[in-house]
Amino acid sequence: MLKIAKKTDLKLKSWLGILLFMPLSCVFAEDKKAETTLYRDNVTYVLQRDGRFDMVRELLWQINTTAAISKNREQTIVFDVKNEKAEVLEAYIERPDGRRHRISASAAWVSKLPNSEDIIRFRDKRNFHVPFKNIHVGDRIYSRVRTTTIGKPALEGNFFGTWLAYTPEVAPAEFSVTIDRPQDMPLYSEARGFRQVPRSASPGRTVSSWQFDGGVNSYMEMGSANRTAYRDLLHVSTFENYAAVARLYEEHASKQIKFDAQVANLARTIVAGLNDPRSKALAIHTWIRKHIRYRAIYFDSNSMLPSYASGTILRHRSGDCKDHAILMQAMLDAVGIESTSVLINWGDDIYTLPHVASMHFGHVISYIPALDLYLDATSKDIEGGYLPVDQLDKPTLLTRSGEIGHTPARQDGQINKQFDVRILSDGSATFNYYVNNSGYWGESRRAVVRDTPQSRPGSWLQFILQQRGWSGSAQEYFDAPQAYNGDFHFRYTDGKVKPFLPKDGQAAIDASSALWEDIRILVQGYAVDATRVQPFRCLQSNIVERANYKLPGSIEVVALPDDLSIENDYFQYRAHYERTATGLIIERHLRSEQAGKRLCTPEEFAQVADAVASMAKDVSSKIVLQINKKQVNGWCPST
Repeated sequence: MLKIAKKTDLKLKSWLGILLFMPLSCVFAEDKKAETTLYRDNVTYVLQRDGRFDMVRELLWQINTTAAISKNREQTIVFDVKNEKAEVLEAYIERPDGRRHRISASAAWVSKLPNSEDIIRFRDKRNFHVPFKNIHVGDRIYSRVRTTTIGKPALEGNFFGTWLAYTPEVAPAEFSVTIDRPQDMPLYSEARGFRQVPRSASPGRTVSSWQFDGGVNSYMEMGSANRTAYRDLLHVSTFENYAAVARLYEEHASKQIKFDAQVANLARTIVAGLNDPRSKALAIHTWIRKHIRYRAIYFDSNSMLPSYASGTILRHRSGDCKDHAILMQAMLDAVGIESTSVLINWGDDIYTLPHVASMHFGHVISYIPALDLYLDATSKDIEGGYLPVDQLDKPTLLTRSGEIGHTPARQDGQINKQFDVRILSDGSATFNYYVNNSGYWGESRRAVVRDTPQSRPGSWLQFILQQRGWSGSAQEYFDAPQAYNGDFHFRYTDGKVKPFLPKDGQAAIDASSALWEDIRILVQGYAVDATRVQPFRCLQSNIVERANYKLPGSIEVVALPDDLSIENDYFQYRAHYERTATGLIIERHLRSEQAGKRLCTPEEFAQVADAVASMAKDVSSKIVLQINKKQVNGWCPST
């Protein structure tokens, strides 16, 4: 696995994650020269029947800008020192005049990952560094590096990999994947944009090779999802079906859930006084969320299977997703609740499983069949009984049974806001602001407060005021931020801001329905792409915002936006504007979901595009005021 600059636009990915490297900072922007140009990317695996392999990756790229020099002085690879050996086969820097400065294999060096001793899963991980120190604009860098399995093969006779195609702007002229394997080792593949090409093989061997033909993976629309269902890619796997993947995982998981007295006694203490299974399961889930640190690890072939016992995880008080699920299962077993680990995709992908069975998931959570309850103990900001939104409506692989399951498509949650504003004759204003987050949103919003350092009081309020061009203050009140479940209430009281109003005369100000407008943010995000050609994650929300403005006698409301009501299969939206004896009221309510699913199609978006445009126009609407009395302080309305 490589350390890759976050700003890279190269999209190649392999779930093996071993010795994979991209030229750092291959950044492309319209009308801007790419910092690097990739010419060649060839990957070759030589597999053995027991699952051991050699992997050689050949790369050739060019430095185009001075900004790319510091980012490409070193190729860094993460490998497992107990199970793998990394070595440089060939490396050099080629000058524009054709001269080559060769990099000796002995120049490569190994270092420990920072803080790796504190995390049990990282103790065998190392950085392998290949130096390219004396580089200049116009130089080409070549590397051919090999990783060899030296320990027990992690997948025990199996192999898998996924490669996403490069975007057209950065795609190399030469990009291939080659798998050399024993003749009796099956290999299943699924390819889009990759053309299989013939390769000769040694006696008793079979070689499968794919050449990328160039692709169409360019602009990714806002919120696009399920990308592996339509993007150019290559899947390869020796697993016959998903049941085989589950079987391998469960063979390892079952060894780590064996009885541990400390784990069992703790579980029984946690559920003491609770009678029903759901309450017990949620109590255990909350304890693990609260006390076991989550330390992510890349889901490569050396880390996709559980390898630490529940007692070890408990004593270290940290672990990755597999470790959380192992401890969860061991604790539930101790109190008589049957559960299973569940493989699931983390992120906006894999809403439909590819035909080729592989480790497409990348995350592990827990499932209790008797309660039909999914629990993710790694999600520290999600209350038990709910899931992160990117895990909803996803296929799952139940490792105990080998069956394909499915997470719920929806979950309850509402945000309710009340914003009371009194505008004063000097152009300033006082306010009170009340917010109630219920259901899914309760713990999600509470965790933000709970995890914020005490040294930063008022930071959220100041951020909000700055966005509006205001300065001011208020008293903050948060309801039980140290709790781990239930609704979460907070409020700002005795608030003061200035300047709130523009100067004398007629002016338009934002028709704000809340101090922080969740509805406006969601709608405007939905409206970024006027048309869509990619599937996307359906918006699911239930937000109520109400603002009550009291005005002094010197200010007259000249014009209000028209009310808006939209109701279809996707949105229920209502906006109401009303003059009162003392000012005006603004109300908005957005409820949105596509019944029974979280993945929407471009065709479905087209059906509601006009509604989205109408909502976007409404949340950007203005209130027209006539200010008759001279005011102090000017204000430029925020947009």
